[in-house]
Amino acid sequence: MCNHLLILGGIKTLGKIVSKLVPFMCLFYIMVAFYIIGINYKEIPEIISLIFSNAFTRTASIGGFIVVSFRYAVRIVMAKSVFSNEAGWGVSEAFVNTRIVCTLTCFVILVT
Repeated sequence: MCNHLLILGGIKTLGKIVSKLVPFMCLFYIMVAFYIIGINYKEIPEIISLIFSNAFTRTASIGGFIVVSFRYAVRIVMAKSVFSNEAGWGVSEAFVNTRIVCTLTCFVILVT
């Protein structure tokens, strides 16, 4: 279907359709995640305890150091790419994806 839209309407038509569709997909994903977490609400205290007990171990600190180092390198590369072209670098979309959707995904994986 996307190929037909792209061929018949061009990339602008596909972009318009996707820009209207993606927020509903994200909202649906968030609602389903809350539903799954809600039906398994008894597991939430154990999950939070598990997160905090494993967050301050030696393995976690080594992993954190590696991730922060990698993130810093990626940030420099991304800053250079944004400097040359700012297309698609919205702030609100990044917050919703990084903080809300990823956190809910983590909780759904741990609760099931």
